[in-house]
Amino acid sequence: MASLYRASGAPYAGFGTNGRFHTAILSNPPLHAEVNVFDAALSHDADAETRLYIAGNYSLDDAQHDYDGFVLALKAIEGVKDPNFYAGDARHVALDLGDCNVNCRDAVTAINVQANGKISMAGWSTDENLNQQLMLGRLTIHGYPDPSFEGGGLFSPTLGSHYYLPNSSGFMIPRAIAERPNTRDLVVAMDARLDAGANSPAFQILGQWPGNARAEIAGISFTFTSDPSVVPWAIGAALLVDADSAMLIGTRRWSGTDDDVTLVRTVANDTLFADMFGGPASD
Repeated sequence: MASLYRASGAPYAGFGTNGRFHTAILSNPPLHAEVNVFDAALSHDADAETRLYIAGNYSLDDAQHDYDGFVLALKAIEGVKDPNFYAGDARHVALDLGDCNVNCRDAVTAINVQANGKISMAGWSTDENLNQQLMLGRLTIHGYPDPSFEGGGLFSPTLGSHYYLPNSSGFMIPRAIAERPNTRDLVVAMDARLDAGANSPAFQILGQWPGNARAEIAGISFTFTSDPSVVPWAIGAALLVDADSAMLIGTRRWSGTDDDVTLVRTVANDTLFADMFGGPASD
């Protein structure tokens, strides 16, 4: 990671080492270690030093069959590990749904700092056949699983029968997670396929989880090309949430040579999505 001056773009020497920070996730990594960073977030706790949270996954073995997700906290100004978050180490995040000697992959792909300082997470976990399942979790401000969250801090929610999740095509990626300010519900933007076909369309999906962890799921579909040689998709990129609505920004493939920007605003009613949203007569 690097910290740059806004005006000149030059490295800020007070961050990390000469404006840069790098670290191994494991103290004794495998020879062919791999680390992927998927998301980052800043804390906004007025009573604590500003933190920079980094999320992703890393390999634990040379064969790269076993991956764990992680969240790492830095002091945002100094660019050094925060010793008050999981004793200054990266917090591993994994459900380990599969046989880790075959395939066992977990990743944190979206994080958000809640108003109370806790860190909400969305990601995926696979079994040995690489079938992806949604993973949701929450960490305390000190980097430990929040026992007040479903599953003791980490679980794989049931999304219902509307969408084929998990699926054998292995496509289910949370892109963003946010907290609704009035209800404290979590809203997750993700991509998934509707069936197990490798060439089936990918859709943007929006999910909301109230305190009882009941999922409200809605698919967001767009008009695609009729060319059968083109695999259509619509993929989310960013999520903005307020008390009344959610805005999802992404892209869709219209044809083999034409991709479009997509912008969708959904209306929320109390803690759950509006009645018509995601139904047969969808808004």
